Amino acid sequence: MNTESRFRLDHEPDPAIEDAVMVSLSGALEVNAAHELWDWASEQAAAGTRFFLFDMSRLNILTSAGVGMFVRLFVRLKGVGGGIAIFGCSDQVHEV
Repeated sequence: MNTESRFRLDHEPDPAIEDAVMVSLSGALEVNAAHELWDWASEQAAAGTRFFLFDMSRLNILTSAGVGMFVRLFVRLKGVGGGIAIFGCSDQVHEV
């Protein structure tokens, strides 16, 4: 597998926003990665995280499975007064 397309997820609490996590995504957010991200985000949400800030500046592929995961997560978090923010998309990701 090409290391540029291997999905990677790095995260840390956001010091400025209570119940928030900053998530840096890199590689390819395709169907398997979307399941991995959903499982991780679901665990975080169950533990009380209500806000996810996604830095996509190192993401080079985003498929419909990844988009669907963001929608599902947004709907889940909206129900508990939370939400998501997505920023840093490359031109390639803007064209999904």
